[in-house]
Amino acid sequence: MILETKKKSQPVGFLDPQVLSLSSIEDQRDYAKSYVARQLSHYAANKDYEYVMVPYNHAEHWILVLICLKRNLVLYLDSAISENRDFSILTGLLDEAFETFIAIGPQKRRQGKPELRHETKFSCHQQPSSNVSGFYVAHHMLCAAAATGLKNTEDFTVPSGPIEYRALSDLREDLATFLLSEVISITGEYHCPTATY
Repeated sequence: MILETKKKSQPVGFLDPQVLSLSSIEDQRDYAKSYVARQLSHYAANKDYEYVMVPYNHAEHWILVLICLKRNLVLYLDSAISENRDFSILTGLLDEAFETFIAIGPQKRRQGKPELRHETKFSCHQQPSSNVSGFYVAHHMLCAAAATGLKNTEDFTVPSGPIEYRALSDLREDLATFLLSEVISITGEYHCPTATY
């Protein structure tokens, strides 16, 4: 996904999903908070960045957390929105990190006391089965990256029906191609010569 957005010069940032996993937040909360605050500062320094994305695994179900920097808004794109999920651990961490980000940022961000708003029921594609949430997250990431440059970021929307079979097949094919050419191939950018495949 990072390569895709770089190739298209899309102003989108990413957070490491491992650092924001539930176990990492519980075990290393201070580190996770510091990491998010530093990354937000990094992306905010370049005023072109509109979104910061992180896939988040909640009870073996992947969702996309989309931080809209210019709106102080966090959208939760959950492909099984009918489930009642408790995001309080993540929202609490993001709120704390945002406070740190404001405190360490330039003077103009310190005026007033902006807070993050969390929209945990943002309308998005809904999956028919429970084993494709990761592909839905990847699709939602592509939708968000393609929506950069909107005159009003409030105009960002995602259809709410299931993703078409062809689009899911294309995602699987792209993932397989990436793994074969960039990870497994000895000439790949992400090849690890000591890994056993």
